[in-house]
Amino acid sequence: MHPNTDGVPDVRAIVTSLAAEAASLEARVRRLREEITEVNARLAAVDDTLRRLPGLALPNVIDE
Repeated sequence: MHPNTDGVPDVRAIVTSLAAEAASLEARVRRLREEITEVNARLAAVDDTLRRLPGLALPNVIDE
């Protein structure tokens, strides 16, 4: 006879679901870090371009 499992959560399904969600979140974090790196590079390029304009004095606010 099989034990009564009514109302008992399926632990295997829960763990599988959480593992899939964790993998998805880790991938999203990697993509966001890559995008932040790209934005920082563009900001640095714009900062450099602005500093090269004649007669424009900008404070040094971007960490390199």
